[in-house]
Amino acid sequence: MTTVVKLRGVNRTNTKKSWPYDQYYTGERDAKYRKNGYGENNWSGAKGLFCNNIRFGPGVQSDAKMNNDVGLWRGSQLVRLAWSPVSPSVIPDFMATPLGRNFVEAMRTLLTASERQIGETNSAIDLLKKYGADPKMAVDKWNKLYPKNCTDHNSPLCPVEFFEFNYYNKIYKILETNTHLNSKNIQDIFENLETPETERYYAWNNSNEMINMFTHSFQNEYQRDSDEVDIYSILSGARHHFRRPGVDEINSRTLLLTSYLGYTSNVAELVNSNKACANVMDSQGNSPLMYATSGDQVNVIRFLVEAGANVDNFNDSCCTALGVALIRYMCAYKDISNNILLQTFLPPPEVPIPPPQAVEWNINRELTSQNITGSLHKNSSKTKNISSRKIKSLMSLKDKSPKKVDAPTKLLEETDSFDSVSEEMDIYDKALKEYTIIVNNLLIGPAPTNLAAYAFQVNDMIRDIENMEDEQKKNTDKLPKKTISKAKDTAKPSKDNICTSKDIIDCVSMSSAERIRLDMLNKIKQTIFELLINGADPRLVRCPHSALFMAILSNSPDIITALVEHGADVNEVYRQSMNYSPLDIAISREFTHENFNVVKVLLECGADADRRVPYSDNSDLNGVIGVGPTLLHAVVARNLETDIEEEVRYQLVDLLLDNNCNPAAQFLGRSAIDFAMSKSIDILEVFIKSSKTNLNCIINDQNQNILVKMFCLQYFKSINGSQRLYTLTNLLLYGADPLLPCKSGDEAYANIFVFATKTKNDPTKAIALSDDKEDYKQAIDLVKECARLLHIRWIQGGLVKELVATINKFKHRHWNLILNEWKKKKCIGLWVTPHRCLEIWKILGTTKNQIYKDMTVLKHLLCIVTFLAWRYFDPDKRDLNLGSKVTAVVKGLIEKDVRHMLNQYFGNSKYAMQDLCWKRSYVQPETMEAKNKFNVCFECALPLEDDYILCGVCKLVSFCSLDCMRVNIDRVSCHPCSDDLSKRYFPESKPLVVDILKP
Repeated sequence: MTTVVKLRGVNRTNTKKSWPYDQYYTGERDAKYRKNGYGENNWSGAKGLFCNNIRFGPGVQSDAKMNNDVGLWRGSQLVRLAWSPVSPSVIPDFMATPLGRNFVEAMRTLLTASERQIGETNSAIDLLKKYGADPKMAVDKWNKLYPKNCTDHNSPLCPVEFFEFNYYNKIYKILETNTHLNSKNIQDIFENLETPETERYYAWNNSNEMINMFTHSFQNEYQRDSDEVDIYSILSGARHHFRRPGVDEINSRTLLLTSYLGYTSNVAELVNSNKACANVMDSQGNSPLMYATSGDQVNVIRFLVEAGANVDNFNDSCCTALGVALIRYMCAYKDISNNILLQTFLPPPEVPIPPPQAVEWNINRELTSQNITGSLHKNSSKTKNISSRKIKSLMSLKDKSPKKVDAPTKLLEETDSFDSVSEEMDIYDKALKEYTIIVNNLLIGPAPTNLAAYAFQVNDMIRDIENMEDEQKKNTDKLPKKTISKAKDTAKPSKDNICTSKDIIDCVSMSSAERIRLDMLNKIKQTIFELLINGADPRLVRCPHSALFMAILSNSPDIITALVEHGADVNEVYRQSMNYSPLDIAISREFTHENFNVVKVLLECGADADRRVPYSDNSDLNGVIGVGPTLLHAVVARNLETDIEEEVRYQLVDLLLDNNCNPAAQFLGRSAIDFAMSKSIDILEVFIKSSKTNLNCIINDQNQNILVKMFCLQYFKSINGSQRLYTLTNLLLYGADPLLPCKSGDEAYANIFVFATKTKNDPTKAIALSDDKEDYKQAIDLVKECARLLHIRWIQGGLVKELVATINKFKHRHWNLILNEWKKKKCIGLWVTPHRCLEIWKILGTTKNQIYKDMTVLKHLLCIVTFLAWRYFDPDKRDLNLGSKVTAVVKGLIEKDVRHMLNQYFGNSKYAMQDLCWKRSYVQPETMEAKNKFNVCFECALPLEDDYILCGVCKLVSFCSLDCMRVNIDRVSCHPCSDDLSKRYFPESKPLVVDILKP
């Protein structure tokens, strides 16, 4: 084989030299498209870059009719054309404007030049030394070891390195691809480079094949004959510098057009019979798959993928086919026209324009700009010059500027029919005309009159929280009030009744325009699903933003679910969007039912609800991102205007709590619960009623819990009486424990009653108005009554557990015999009733103890409790004195009552304890073992001192003083030993009438 190589270098002359090297060459080809160095030059052949015996890179093929097939080649197939349709692009071209190029640069693959020394070790000398040759002789005679004309490049006898050593002047330049470009900031990469003078280039395209061709072309640039191969015109889309297209190029163009039009049979024939490449690109990098995606041609997409098309190929704007489909869906959903598409999807320009990060190599992107009706961005001449300097093309020094050629009045291959009557030309001509008509009618419209808002603008949730803090500091005495009608009369819609998809529209009231829009959305959605089914990777979608981001803005739960199922990271962090995650983005948007469904599906797909929003303190000069608020903080702090938004807020809070967002986590010294107390009582009720909220946790940096803050005077006076009592009742009902130790600031208190008593009696915090005093006392009495109820339930639970343990020990006996083993008969008779016993059994059945699953134990328990209850409370059974025994008649009556009770219990839902408030461990004192907590006065709930008074009858409760005992024994149905205590301590006093404030 003969290869023509033009040597270039210092002190060298151009000469022809025979060398067994198979990269750039001008040679002959045989009919089978194989290189033939010994054949006759019976046709013009191909001119371009070759690798491993096949075409690989830019080149021009000429045929007998003097037509040129121009583009990038891989073997016998064109993989990229120097052509794209003149009509407005159906695929968004973000490289068409300087602002778009500046935006896309951060996503483009970066290539850096590095150096490799050749000839550092000489394998021939090492071989001679290995077999005993003298080192000096090996240096002088090593070149005789190899023949001069070896053509077997894989042979160790072929002196390829010797050729490179001399031809490249001891330096061999290669390219290294930066594979971390998508996951790191491009600016950080440049700052970390050891050599600032390192040459950096943008790859022609992010697709792997284009990167490999770029690397191969760059490495072999010194061998290129610029007179034979004009790589600059091929890559820049200057198709008018060449002759008319040949059959291969026409087939490739037709494949692109028919893919958009949906002519599946033509596409199949072009790929199968005419050998057109299924991955061929136009001059903007758009493949047939992208054209089919833009036309929603699902069948064409399926065929192209089966034919070998890469579903994840990029175009020059760094978009994949899936990214194009998501852009189209978002435009259709938000009614974004083509004239404002770039304005909507590109961020505002940076001022000043950042310096260039790299340069283009042998390509001019300005030639790819499309002229469409209406200017998307107005650029001054100064701005244009800056952009031109930024993306200037780096051409080889040996290339001369191309000769000036008068531009034709019309592009013949675009606007006129071909004179040839060949079938390929005829199909192409018809497809081009149809494509042009459809695209012009679809895309060309009036110029935009107003600037469009940036679609990916993110609401700063930190600012909402800071605004709420500032507003409360200015109005400390005007805390938000709760509207009673909202709390009691407004029925919130069920989550199940909320619309689950934007596509569910009332077809009766739908206009024709809405029907067309809905049909378009469904078609695009099917296209997206088809791409995902055929292997599209949503993680590669980066331009103009990530796949999940665009799906969130489109309010499409179905697409979000499909993207996550096919690999999208639901917890990805978007550095360009304030370091928010997809869930953060959804929460920051407007509160609507559609957006609620988006948040719900993100959580179902595994989004981290307990994630903290990134926060950078303005006082930190380094801008270090620290731990910020929770999503609950952001939802509560948002200022809303409509009732619908408020309803969605309640649902979002409940949803985040259900998905383990921590309500006690603090930001700026306050938890989300504390925010809710200051914002609205309605929001606080959502926290109270959630099973994931610990109502006894610390809620701020003052070490307060909810009850302590409720009794702080400043907050206490900000709520009216009915709201206060309603909230306190719910707090105690759903788990706030008033008997637990608490703190306010650095001071610790035994329980809430100690804190409230000190606050009420503190002269520095005295309650001035008499109404406030009465309200404060009323609130304390309410909490005391609830604390007393907890105390009673704890006593009852302890008695039942002891009795069950005794029954389980002797359960092989009859219950009347087990009764003799129980020593606290009077306590059971006084405190426990059969129906209360069933309630306690149900609660204890939720524990892991298997005793409470034994029906025999339950029957014995009910029989014993019923007998003891008859003994002490039933007036008809007064004949049963303390020492009486269980007769056969009494035993039969009791067992009959127990059977009836059990049948009623298991058959009637009212005994099944279905009330949600009793299903939580922290409101089930029956399961508690904390005796110290209940070491309080049975009346005032203050901790007992050394001189407390123990009830001498049941010996289960105590009083701190005789005054408390007197008040307590006069309460109706409060203490079962009241009569005995009254006779013992107050024999001559009359019963007091005390109003009981029940929750």
